[in-house]
This record gives sequence, C-alpha cells and structure tokens, in this order.
Amino acid sequence: MPLPCKTLTPLIVACALFISACGRSPGAGELEFKTTKVTRGDIEHRVIATGKIKPLSKVEIRSKVDGIIKTIAVDEGDHVSKGQIILELDKDILSSRVKEAQSSLERAQARYEQARIEASTSEMDSVQKRYDRLKRLFEQGLVPEQQLEDAETALTIATETHKARRTAISMAKAELSAVTAALERAENELSYATIVSPVDGIVLSRDVDVGGAVASVVSTMGTLLMTLGDVREMHLVGDVDESDVGLVREGMPARITVESYPGKKFQGTVKTISPLGVEKDKIMNFEVEVTIEANDVPLRSNMTADAEIIIEEHKNVLLLPQNAIRYKREQSFVEVPDSKADTHKRAVDVALGITGTNFSEVLSGLKEGDEVIVSGQ
Repeated sequence: MPLPCKTLTPLIVACALFISACGRSPGAGELEFKTTKVTRGDIEHRVIATGKIKPLSKVEIRSKVDGIIKTIAVDEGDHVSKGQIILELDKDILSSRVKEAQSSLERAQARYEQARIEASTSEMDSVQKRYDRLKRLFEQGLVPEQQLEDAETALTIATETHKARRTAISMAKAELSAVTAALERAENELSYATIVSPVDGIVLSRDVDVGGAVASVVSTMGTLLMTLGDVREMHLVGDVDESDVGLVREGMPARITVESYPGKKFQGTVKTISPLGVEKDKIMNFEVEVTIEANDVPLRSNMTADAEIIIEEHKNVLLLPQNAIRYKREQSFVEVPDSKADTHKRAVDVALGITGTNFSEVLSGLKEGDEVIVSGQ
C-alpha cells in the first residue's frame, strides 16, 4: 500500500543531503588546491657548463725531412702507443746520402792518419841532434863554421816543414769532424723518415695520403701529416655564464653527462677557469675546464657534453618544491590550506637556503610534513 506523501518527504531530503556531503563538486566560495608536503632529503646548488669533450692535449705531427710518403700505418680513430710507427717516407735518397757520407768519412780518416804520420817528430829530432853535435864540435874547433851553418839551415827547414805538417793535421782533423757531422746528419734524416707517435693517444685526423709530397719543418712550417690526441686524461671544455662563474672554484666536483651516453654520468673536477670572457649571442661566457676521471666508456674528442659543477651540497635538510614558493618584494612565502580563512588558505613566511633544480632548502617557517599549496589546479 503506497505511503502518504508527508511520510516520503523526510527520507528524500535525508538522502539528498548524504549524497551532497560525500561527492559534491565545490560550490560557490569553495576552492580546490593541489598540495604537497614538506619533505627531508639532500640538495645541491649546481652551475652548468656546456661544451665539448677534449683530450689532454693535441699533437700535430710534421716531418723533419722532405720526402714522399711510402706507407701510412694508422687511420683516423685508431689508438696509438708512444713510439709506435705511424708513417714512413721513401728512404732511397736518404739511404744514398748516408752511403756517400760514410765514404767521405773513410777518405777523411785516411787523410788524417796520413797527416799524422807525415808530422812525425822523428825527422825533426834527427836534424836537431845533428845540429847540436856540430855546434859542440864547432865550439871545440873541430868542424868548420860552414858545416855548422849548413846544419842550422837544415834545422830551420825541418822546423818549418814540421809546422806545416802540424797545420795539415789540424785541417785533416777539421775535415774529419765535418764529414762525421755530415754522416750523423744523414743518418738522422734517414731515421726521421720513420715517424713514430710521441704520445699514447688516438688519431684525431689524417691529412695526407700515400704518395703525397712532404715538406719538412726545417724549410717551411712543414706539411701537417696527422693530429694525435693524448687521451690519458679527457677534459670537458665548456662555457659558464658570467652570472654564475663567480661561484665556481678550481677543485670543485662535477658530474659530466654526454649526449652519446644519456644514461651515464662521469665524475670530474674543475681544473681551470678562464680569466677572459668571450661574448656569444650578446651573453658573456667564461671557459671552464673540467677533468674527467678515468672510466671504461670511450669518450671521443668533440662529443657534446654538460658538466654539473657542485657549488654547495646540504644533506638531510627540509625541501620545498620550487612551484610552492611565492615572493612579495624580497620576502619569500608559501601558502598553506586553512579552512578558517575566507580563501581557505593563508600565507606563511619562509627563509630559504640553497636552491636546486626542483627544490629549495627550508631554513625556517615550516617543518617536515607540513602541507603547502603548489601551482596548478
């Protein structure tokens, strides 16, 4: 049997109130906020240097002699060891010069020995003794004066001859030194035809081909044969904005990321900071060099990379998301939910420490677990 209308009305009203309280949308004067809680953790203040991977040093290989390239043992990208043969010039002409110099040396040695024999003092001594004997006999009146004068003349001639022969020895010795030096130079030039790597590294570029002519560094700047990179230590050479460079100090730690290895971070240390800025796109930048610690991943010269230079790091501090921070003049504050306020929120002043990428350190004004309003609805 149907109930009277007066009986149904209270039930309908009660059900309607229940549904509204459990799942209604905000009505007039009511606001919804996206909130998060203040947490605790570690934070870093970082400066970014953007640049390229570079080797410890670059070595340009040039020849000390002219010639024609006979063989090239390495190519771009090859690793080389110190002392390893990387290129050879044709040696025919250089070998002939060595043989000619050796022959000249043999002749010079023979002339020197001949001059020494001819300059022997035995003949001079014999003439001197004869003169001395005749002089004693003349003083005793046993030989005529003419005989003594003839002996004196012979002694003078022998003395001058001996001097001339001593001069010939000096000339022969000088010639011997000259041809010895010529042989040494020819042998060095022959050895220079075999070009070896002066460092452990990698071939960054090869600028010549087999059969090409090579000019030495003696006569000109010399032909650039190839460029090697000393990869015992890799560096990042990057730019830091002038607004940040004042914070950077030598010895600061850094983390390097390379586009070629997006999931890998390399450890490094700031080595040098350029004292001279360079303007790029109307922005003044300063070059910073960061050494990269040894690792098993092959880094190549000119790879694009970024270095996160760690300026300051704080452990186990209160962290506040950047999108929760508001500013009024120079005062920073956050907004927290407050059901008693007309706008259902109120402002709380906060003191901030260092700032990271997504969070800032909270020094005062909040505690761990406090709920704060963040941007976005």
